[in-house]
Amino acid sequence: MKKLIAAAIICLAALGAVSAQDWRSDEESGRLFNCEVVNALKAKAGGESLMRTEAGEQRSLAGFLDYLFPPCARQDSLRLAELIDSEEEEWIVVLYDKVSHEWGEPECSILIDDFYDEHFTFIIGGHRLESLALDVYLPGEVEAVDMDHVIEDMVRGVPVRYEVLGGSQFPLGQYVFDVHVDDDTYHFLWERTDNSMNTVSLSCLDREEDGEVDSAAVAADAEAPAGSTLEESTAGELAESVDETGDIAVLENDALIAIMDEQCVVGLESSDDDYFNVTISAIDRGDLAVDVVLPGQSAPFKSDDSAAHSLSLGESELVQSEWADSVDFPLGTYLFHVHINDNLHQFHWERHDKEGRTFVLKCFHAAVADDDPLKDEEKTYIPETPCLIWTEAWDVDLNILIIGQNEEDIRVDLYFPGESEPQNLDGRNSNEFDDGTPYRVEWIEGSAFPLGLYNIDVTIEGQRYPYQWRREDPSVNTFGVECITIEE
Repeated sequence: MKKLIAAAIICLAALGAVSAQDWRSDEESGRLFNCEVVNALKAKAGGESLMRTEAGEQRSLAGFLDYLFPPCARQDSLRLAELIDSEEEEWIVVLYDKVSHEWGEPECSILIDDFYDEHFTFIIGGHRLESLALDVYLPGEVEAVDMDHVIEDMVRGVPVRYEVLGGSQFPLGQYVFDVHVDDDTYHFLWERTDNSMNTVSLSCLDREEDGEVDSAAVAADAEAPAGSTLEESTAGELAESVDETGDIAVLENDALIAIMDEQCVVGLESSDDDYFNVTISAIDRGDLAVDVVLPGQSAPFKSDDSAAHSLSLGESELVQSEWADSVDFPLGTYLFHVHINDNLHQFHWERHDKEGRTFVLKCFHAAVADDDPLKDEEKTYIPETPCLIWTEAWDVDLNILIIGQNEEDIRVDLYFPGESEPQNLDGRNSNEFDDGTPYRVEWIEGSAFPLGLYNIDVTIEGQRYPYQWRREDPSVNTFGVECITIEE
């Protein structure tokens, strides 16, 4: 037997590089086996004969590996046998990876995919969510599994329930799903052969009077691109504007999303702290608040270890909440409920690592009217863009300061009062702030510049935005532009 085990190890090594992350334990021996490698070998040559007796009986490589590494063996479904014995097999549909199956009235669909990096997630969506249920039978089990976490939410106006099995090890083999829609039950069989397949999406959408399916998109929509999550399939439509209807946009690390109607941006920025932070900054704004719902929870997080700090910066007010690192902030799906006055905006974040992050909410002045000039020491928001403009006192020359990842796509032409041609620049310099944000400063040399009404053309990616600046204070000598990068 030792020679056979050694031979198996040599065969496994011959496979080369495999992801090798599916470790499973054998209760009898106490050993851990790398089933990712074992199953890769079975997929490659499992049907080949490995041993033969003098009587001519043969044993395949797959059979030998199942005997040698029992935790990795494929398991048949006891629930399937139970359905066949009870003569309920007439409505058993076989499901395949990444192939949507549709049926019934209301129109239902079910899809299996590899949306998430960990856990086993079941996403159920429909206008009558209370009438939808899903029983999951793991291979070799006759009782439906109990879910570890259940979260209910709204996606594009459709109620959605997330049911999650925690962990990273789930057996290969035959799974049975009993789908309950109103008073009807439908049975599905799925042969799980790929460890990355860990998401089941089920939706049942009512039809309107004209016979068209509701336009709301939910997780199991067959049009959702393969490999995307529920949220990613709608992120492109939601990134530009998130309204108070309860839509959820996806947040990515180190990228910001603009809430155009509110003149605010939100996002997750890298942090060197050991804290999970929430920062709110505003200019002349009303009530602002951020609630954070941790993975697997339904209520906002509150901690006795948190501290809040306020700082006034001229017209700006900054509030920062720090949650001590003694608090366990798990990996998984975070929900952020952003309250701006009486409006609610919701955001999703998949936390994949333990790196320090800060959730930021920044709100600016309302945009000035076209015929209302900027004043000295004033900030405002360019409509329909994630860009700020402002005037301030800085240095001795007359300066133009441009900040942002796309600073090369931004141009500023400045006209002195009464002049019809833009001023020529005497200098230009590009650099980065300490946090890596690029900037460009341009200047006109001198110590005294005219007061009065300046005309300023701001061009962003070819689009011209004309402004005026009523300069009355000789010390205010800088015009600034900052555009925040929005990832589509």
